[in-house]
Formats: sequence, C-alpha cells, structure tokens
Amino acid sequence: MNRPSRPAAIAAALVTAAAAGLAGPAAAQCIEYDFEGFAIGTIVTDQLPGVTFDAVPDSCGGQLPIRVQTPSNGTSSGSRALVIDTGCPDFSPDFIRMNFDEPQRFVRFTTGIASGDLRIRVFTTDSGGSPAQSFDVGSNFGEVRTLVQVGDPQGLTANITRIEVESLIDDFEGIDDLAFGVDLTPPIARIDTPTWGTCICGPVAIVGEACDPDGTYGNDTLEVRAVNADPDDPWITVGTFFAPLCGGGNLYTFDPAALGLGGGTYVLRLTVTNGCGTSNTAITTVRFDTSPPGISLDSPAPGETVCGVVELCGGLADNCSIASWTVVARQPGGPEIPVGSGSGGECGTITSWNTAGLPDGPWELVIRATDGCGQSSELVRSVVVDSGCRADVNGDGVVDFNDILAVLNAFDVP
Repeated sequence: MNRPSRPAAIAAALVTAAAAGLAGPAAAQCIEYDFEGFAIGTIVTDQLPGVTFDAVPDSCGGQLPIRVQTPSNGTSSGSRALVIDTGCPDFSPDFIRMNFDEPQRFVRFTTGIASGDLRIRVFTTDSGGSPAQSFDVGSNFGEVRTLVQVGDPQGLTANITRIEVESLIDDFEGIDDLAFGVDLTPPIARIDTPTWGTCICGPVAIVGEACDPDGTYGNDTLEVRAVNADPDDPWITVGTFFAPLCGGGNLYTFDPAALGLGGGTYVLRLTVTNGCGTSNTAITTVRFDTSPPGISLDSPAPGETVCGVVELCGGLADNCSIASWTVVARQPGGPEIPVGSGSGGECGTITSWNTAGLPDGPWELVIRATDGCGQSSELVRSVVVDSGCRADVNGDGVVDFNDILAVLNAFDVP
C-alpha cells in the first residue's frame, strides 16, 4: 500500500470533519461533527445545525449537561467526544438523546465510555412514542470507538427523527463522529491503470481517483480476489485510506507476492465510500506472471537425421508474452552457431536451419525464450547431421535403387 500524499489509517476510525470541527449543513451533503473544535467542558445542546442533544430523564431536575470531554482511552478520531455528565443523585441514570431537525435516511456515529453494552433506540416518523428499532452494541470503558449505523444511505424514505443511547448498567454514555444527512451522488471510484488484463511481474502502482467532490469523504479500500474464485470466497484487503485523492494519482501499490498470492489472474476492486455511507466501485484485472515460457519442438524429432535446410516446427507460448527467443546450433561441447532469433510468440515454423557445410555427426539445437518478466526457458534437441541424407529420397535410411525409382516416379517417367 502506498499513497505518500495522503495520511493512511489502518484502525477503524472515521474521517474527521472540517479542521474547525463544525461541518455545517449544505445542500445534498452529509453533515458530520467530530467535536474537535469545541473547548473542553463546553455544554452542547442546540449549537450544531440539524441536531439537538439532551439528557433523559434529566434526573437532576434541570438541564443535565452533555459536554465535550476527553475520554481516557481515546475516541474514533481526535481526542474529544460528547459525554453525559454525572446524574442525580450520582453516577449516570440518564442517557443521551439526539433529536434531528429533519427526518434522516441514514445516521452514523461512534459510541462508548460505558463498560458493557449500550442500547441504541431509533425512532421514526411513523413509530409514535415507541422505538422502531432497538439493539445493543458493545463498549470498552473509557473508549468512544464502537461504530453505529442506522438507516440506509440510499434508501427512499427519510424517517429517522430521534436516536437514544443508554448504558444498560447506568454508566456514562458518549458519542463522537456523528454523521447524517443525505448525499445521493456516489463518490468517484476510478482505476486508470493497470488496464483490464494487464500482465504484471511484481508490484504495480494502482493509478486512479478516489474522491467525493460534493460531500464529506469516508474511506476507500482496495481488495483482490482470484478471477475464478467462488462467490463466497473472501476478498483480500490490499489497503485502506480515510482521505481522498481527487484528480487522479497513485492510489495504492499492489504487491501480489507480499500478500502470498501465486501466479494467476486476479480481480482488483476499489470501493470508495463517502461520509454518508454511499459507495461506488471500480474494478480491473491483472495477470501475475510467475511462469517461464513454454517451448515445444515437433520437428525435427529427437535423434532424427537431418540435412540441407531443416524447418524447426513447434511453438513458443507464455501466459503473458514472449519478449525474445533465440535458436542456436552446436556440436556437443562446441561453440554455438546462431540459427534464428525474434520476439513475440510463434506457433508453427519457428525458424529454419541450413546445415550446408556443417560437419556430419551429432548436433544440438538449443531454443531459448524469455518472457516479459525476464523468466527464461531452454529446450535442447539432439539431431544427427548427414550431408548424404538428400540421396535417401524415400527416407528408409539407405541410399539404393529404391531411391532412384522414387525420383523417376515423382517425374512420372515411363
């Protein structure tokens, strides 16, 4: 994974809002609050556009504070979160309630502080005074890191009006990285290179774009899976970033060997998600070449007696491409004599070998091929050069009267 121009985050953290900590509402955008812009101890009620916070049932008989604090064991982003104050008579019999100015399709936040489970209650426009949905999430003491998502970012109905967060043991509740609103425009997910079916020899840069130009950014993830994988086979994560790369550039470095992948064809999938949970994907395929070229030679056969111009018939093949090939001839232990060379794979006649003037006896034909990844193969074929084999017209291994008859027959001599 490699994107030096953007900070990487491997932990399950959410991208923060604006540097001031207050991402105000905008048309067709997601609103996101991370509370980093507030001073420690600030009581938060209705200062944030689009949502109001209060404590229920307000055991202290007044406005029980919900204020910005620094949880002892950290938050999902930054160092600050919104945490309920001690109730009356003590501890925290109260819980946090969020009321939204407008019904929402999708709401996302992190929660925590309490040790043990927190109950999440979701109210909608048609649920009356009862929650339309209620579920529990885990929490570790002093942390605000548990991700909660309710609704559907691409749903047709915006009906979420209120969400409540309550510790099941009357412990403290906290929230951070609150995101809501709607952004129906999916983010940009684009892979420019490698193009579909590109052969690679090792690490390769994934160039493209991961951006949400009209809203808040969530994250992008690059995953890989064999092209012939079963639908249930898991994707392997190459990397994740929580900041956009707009306009195009190096998104990731894909190193198949580092992931323990062998040679083969793989699908690369880039998923980009904006701050409202709307996603877009882009895919490409690569062929990871780890095999040297294949060489076959059908003729001349091993040990065959040859003379004159000999056609070398066979094929050169590779999973990706043949970068170069050469054919040389040599007497066993002797110097090599160039026969032919070229680039690219061929099937059929590879080249021809003119044996005229060569000494009779054992010879070796050596075919070498190198593919685009620098992987090489070699085939050695032993043959016998016999300058007199031209007279053996019928190929029975001897020169006799039958060869004369074969010649006369070829010319239809009466």
